[in-house]
Amino acid sequence: MIFTACTRRGITVTIVEDLLTIPSAELAIGLMIGLGRHLLQGDTAVREGKFHGWRPWFYGLGLHGSTVGLIGLGTIGHAIAQRLLGFGSNQIYYDSRKAHSDLEQKLRLRLVPLEELLSQSDFVVLSLPLTLDTKHLINESRLKLMKPSALLINPARGSLVDEKAVGAALVERTLGGYAADVFELEDWARVDRPETVDSRILADRNRTLLTPHLGSAVDGFRRQIAEQAIENVNGMPGIEFAKEIKPLPTLMADSEQLRSVVTNLLLNARDAVGERGRIEVKTDSQDGWAALSVSDDGCGMTPSFLRDSLFRPFKTTKKKGLGIGMFQSKMIIEAHHGSIRVKSDVGKGTTFQVLLPLTSGK
Repeated sequence: MIFTACTRRGITVTIVEDLLTIPSAELAIGLMIGLGRHLLQGDTAVREGKFHGWRPWFYGLGLHGSTVGLIGLGTIGHAIAQRLLGFGSNQIYYDSRKAHSDLEQKLRLRLVPLEELLSQSDFVVLSLPLTLDTKHLINESRLKLMKPSALLINPARGSLVDEKAVGAALVERTLGGYAADVFELEDWARVDRPETVDSRILADRNRTLLTPHLGSAVDGFRRQIAEQAIENVNGMPGIEFAKEIKPLPTLMADSEQLRSVVTNLLLNARDAVGERGRIEVKTDSQDGWAALSVSDDGCGMTPSFLRDSLFRPFKTTKKKGLGIGMFQSKMIIEAHHGSIRVKSDVGKGTTFQVLLPLTSGK
């Protein structure tokens, strides 16, 4: 029904295979080990010249024998539970729906009420989507249910957690530690989202581990995401398709958002060429930037449209459609500290170039 409604309005919908689950689950495990075993503090001690041989310090919390509470047993929650099997942890979970008994047995999982999970777990791992019902699921009152030594892990969505409450709990030492790959400031749908991470979280270097949304930041998976988005448009009758995809270094970016940008640019190119034409896609890195270009030999755009309408909502040259795709794409790219460049000639075609900053790697 959704696809039919979009087609009627001139909106092409494509689906890219799930390529985010495995790297996201791996990162969740990494955050658990990194926070529990004080890896960041140990690294700092060695670099600062404080290590002169073994000594009894940085004792932490391991996965073996610990109780891990998974809040949410969707695709990513399932993948995390599967990977935890090899570590010998005790796994409990909370979800609005009970998993099939065969799955529970296979993953050695036990369904418990949320309050029981919070009070029993050594690690509390969030693996559920952000909705009106799950916003600030972990708040001041629920943090008080957790063990003072418990570690909270958030690889899912920033606003599942009330970061102010987490900051207060760290200061009051009623929470053992916090690891996160996502933050409230990223949740653009919230008009009241904070502009920064709570200062008390940032200040506590000994009991926090924070990463810049690296959930899917694995080179192979990132390239697959781009290639699958391309293949969704490739193969359409009458369209000549060319691609030159070069591997890119790791980007500190939200892959789901970038995938929507790539797909939108490809669909715009497809609309521009009509029933017959050529679309070319290239990726490269230059002068510290990752570059993606999408070119077509379609109808092109006038200078006045480029200047006054292209990136404004509800402005479009299409007979159908809402005219919000490029507006949203520009917002996403600029939120990642990048830019979109456009060259277009009426009757000759258009080239969009997206530039995103590369990580240092040092």
